[in-house]
Amino acid sequence: MNPSMQLHPWLSPSITTFLKFAGVGAFNTVLTLAIIFSLKAGLQWSDAGANLAGYAVGLASSFVLNRRWTFSGNATGVLTVVRFLLVFGVAYTLNIGVVLGAIRLGVHEYLAHLTGMPVYTIAFFIGCRDFVFRAPTNVNAERRTWLAAPASLGGYLAIAAFMAFVLLYRLGDYGLDVWDEARLANNALEMAQNGLSLVTTYNGLPDHWNTKPPLLIWLMTLSFKLFGVSEIALRLPSVLASFATGSLIFWFCAGQLKRPFMGFVAVLVLFTNAGYVVYHGARSGDYDALLTLWTTGYLMAGYMFTRASPDRRAMWLALCAAGIALAFMTKTIQGLIFLPALCGYILWKMPLGQTLRLPAVYGAIFGIVGVVLGYYVLREQFDPGYFEAARANDLGGRYSSVHEGHANDNLYYVLMYDTFPWMIIAPLSFILIVRYGAQELRSVGNYLGLMAAFYFLIISTAATKLPWYAIPISPLIAMITAIAVEFVRAPLSNALRLAPRPSWILSAGACAIAGMLALLANVERIDIFANAKQATLHEHQHNFLKALVAGGGPRQHLVVPHHGFANGQGDKFYVAPTLFYINLARAAGHDVTLQHYAKQLPAAATSLLHCIPGPYRRVWPELRTVKPVTRNDCLLYEIERLPR
Repeated sequence: MNPSMQLHPWLSPSITTFLKFAGVGAFNTVLTLAIIFSLKAGLQWSDAGANLAGYAVGLASSFVLNRRWTFSGNATGVLTVVRFLLVFGVAYTLNIGVVLGAIRLGVHEYLAHLTGMPVYTIAFFIGCRDFVFRAPTNVNAERRTWLAAPASLGGYLAIAAFMAFVLLYRLGDYGLDVWDEARLANNALEMAQNGLSLVTTYNGLPDHWNTKPPLLIWLMTLSFKLFGVSEIALRLPSVLASFATGSLIFWFCAGQLKRPFMGFVAVLVLFTNAGYVVYHGARSGDYDALLTLWTTGYLMAGYMFTRASPDRRAMWLALCAAGIALAFMTKTIQGLIFLPALCGYILWKMPLGQTLRLPAVYGAIFGIVGVVLGYYVLREQFDPGYFEAARANDLGGRYSSVHEGHANDNLYYVLMYDTFPWMIIAPLSFILIVRYGAQELRSVGNYLGLMAAFYFLIISTAATKLPWYAIPISPLIAMITAIAVEFVRAPLSNALRLAPRPSWILSAGACAIAGMLALLANVERIDIFANAKQATLHEHQHNFLKALVAGGGPRQHLVVPHHGFANGQGDKFYVAPTLFYINLARAAGHDVTLQHYAKQLPAAATSLLHCIPGPYRRVWPELRTVKPVTRNDCLLYEIERLPR
């Protein structure tokens, strides 16, 4: 076999050991599932209780069989039991997170327990093989733990479980945000009903208020088609993009920089930014999570292009160009803000003559320009007047003038420490990198710092300032901070004179504690956000309309009064969130009219939805109501007209 095609020793166990472990795992799987299902079906235990009891029995069986048979009694003593329980704790935490997350997403209870099994098995095998039952003669031979392996599967599984839980927890428990999620939801719903198009529509007309390209709307439409129309399906593209961004960061640190610990820390730092996770970001049906995936990807590819061997430069440049094109197709000009700094860095690191002799450079330039110009030409052809609206909204309009009253001073993003707490720490970390960093890490730190500083300067000097404009630099700040943490960790281990294994245990424990604290912080933050959303009056209105669609029943002739929102574009009756749920009710066959309180009710109306405090007879004195029925914190009034 070609040596270059062989697996790394850390990832290639002996066939005999693997088959033995698989056999023990199969036996324990049957035993564990039998106990779980028996306790649930026979004794009506809860999911968590049945799961814990099943794994407790399987745990004892696993320890005895694996110690005596799979690993031939290589490890003995009380410490072996302690290590075994530690590994089990990590694996079980990953498992129960997947199980409960799947149930939260609506997966059948029994199937959810099956989905957690592979995660548990992989993590448990790696821990048993490399930590619990490792032969004494091999302890010092090669220390490829998950904190040191070039392709750290264990570390990635842990951080992937963390990201999945944060991204999916209560994802569908609250309705649409008024700005801008509801607008995009209507764009995607109308496209799902009318077919894919280059032109996005709102209320049946071409949307010139939201002038972004339709890439995200296409993904949302696909999600609606695959999973049905819901808040979860709407937000799923952003969730997957955020998960991919975290994975990309971990891959870059673990695979390219050979520092998985740094990747783990970087992802934790990223997901402790409230501005990245909650509002308008990773868990929201908005552009910024997808945009951040593409900008992070093309910046990493651009860095690798400057350091790659000549035979691999074309590949990295092609990936960089693809990321730039996708960033533009997500959010036009904002996706291109990094370009001047990226081009300057490339010219600084590579001689101009050498760069211009690469055919791939011209292919990348023509490809990006072709996507940008091609999009505007085609969109204008199918949607006349679009380019003028895009020019006023995107192409310099928000930079030179204040849109919709979003004006703040130049320190606006620096002072958002409650939303982006690492914004202040990152510059201090950058100073540490420049002063004390090793050559490779200093090079990466300088690059990330240059890109982040340039982008930060642009958004800070723009006339229009919004919190989510800072989301694309969140991964860069996270990696800069993680590099500084890496500088502290290594000297600390040396100062304490820790051997590699105690150092690994200390680092793993610190990661576990930090991960748990980050998880709890995110849960609390999401709970506060979701509960506040659920308490709003229009959320009650939306819940009623969703129940109307889900419940079926006879066709309703329903009027939904609304006060409307002023959107700063001259539309005094902006009702995007309610319109989305009304369109769902209309698609289900109901006749629903959305109108302002001041207007007269349609003659065909038989019911009126009351979710706002105050008697309706003050508004429509010619009507009287009978038999109010409470549903979802609203009153449904049957209308009986007064004789004239």
